[in-house]
Amino acid sequence: MRKKDVTKGMKVTCKVREEAYYSGYAGRPVWWFEPGMIGVVGAVDVPGVYSGRSFVCVDFQGPATGRNSVTGEPNTEWRCALYYDNIVKLK
Repeated sequence: MRKKDVTKGMKVTCKVREEAYYSGYAGRPVWWFEPGMIGVVGAVDVPGVYSGRSFVCVDFQGPATGRNSVTGEPNTEWRCALYYDNIVKLK
């Protein structure tokens, strides 16, 4: 997908699975954003410090890890990075 076609709030999935941020860290389960899962673009054109390629942050639902500090509800939101060539727009 082209960079100019991706906007914040857009519903997307991926072509190839991508591991979530903090997956397997500090007792959290290992979790992936898989093709067919629904995610929402939270940030676009994020600069890739190590790769030199910009990417998109995608928020999606997964197993609960702790509680939301404001509401006290279980925190089930995860985030991953997707490069533009791995994004599929959902209708």
